[in-house]
Amino acid sequence: MSIKANYLASTITDDAYPLAGRAVAASQNFQASGTILIGGPRKRSFLLSSIVLLTAAVAGLSNGSTVVVTERDSRTNTAATLSTSMSGTNNDIVLTARTAGTAGNDITLALIDPSANNAALSVAVTGTDIVVNLATGAGGAITTTATQLLAAIAASTAANALVSGALKGSDNGGSAVTALAETALSGGLEWTVVQTLVASTDLADSDSVGKTQALTLAAGIAPLQPGNEIAIAVTAGTSTTDLKDVIVAGTVF
Repeated sequence: MSIKANYLASTITDDAYPLAGRAVAASQNFQASGTILIGGPRKRSFLLSSIVLLTAAVAGLSNGSTVVVTERDSRTNTAATLSTSMSGTNNDIVLTARTAGTAGNDITLALIDPSANNAALSVAVTGTDIVVNLATGAGGAITTTATQLLAAIAASTAANALVSGALKGSDNGGSAVTALAETALSGGLEWTVVQTLVASTDLADSDSVGKTQALTLAAGIAPLQPGNEIAIAVTAGTSTTDLKDVIVAGTVF
C-alpha cells in the first residue's frame, strides 16, 4: 500500500523562496511491507534536513523491520524487457513492453518445441501470455530462426500490441532458436530512483507510544529536483510495526 501526503501549503509552497518547512504523512500500520510517498514542490528544489518516525503503538518499530528512503522520479518510468540467452549463436532476441511501467512485468513469452515433423510456426496470445509454436523440419528439428521469430511476433496483432522485438547485440538472427519455458519480462518500473536519501536502516525497538526515531541521512545528498517524490519504504513489517507519523523537514530553494 502507499500513502501520498502533500507538503503543507502553509509551510512549503512553490511561491516562497527560500522557505523552510515540513511534511507529515498520516498514520500507517506496516503489518506488511509498505511505502509512504511524499510529494515534493513542483517548481522548486527541496534540500532535505531530517526525517523522523513517530510510533503509534507500544513496540511500534521493532521485530527486524528496516527502512530505506529514496528520491523517485515518477515521470521517467521504465519498460520491462526480456533478453534471451539461448544455446548456440546468432539466435537471441530482446523483447520490450510497448507500455512502460510495472504492467509490462506481467507479459510472458514461451517458445514451444512441438516435437513433431514439419510443424508450422504460429503465435497465440492469451491475455499477456505470448506462446510461439516453433516450426520444425522433416526430421523434427526446430527450424525457426531468431529473425523469423521476431517477424512472427510482429505479424501477430495481439503480440505486437504487447511487445516490440529486436535481435540481441550483434546477433544476425540467422540461426534457429531453442525452446523456452514461459518467461516473464522484468524491470518495468513506474519510476526511477534518483538517489538514496537513507540507506537500509534497522528500525529501533520501541516500548512506548509516541517514541521517535530520527533517520540518518546519507552523506552528500543533493536537493530533490522539482516534482520528485520522497519514498519511505518499510520492509519486513509485522503486526507490531506501526508508525503514527513520518515527519520530513527541509528547505525549499
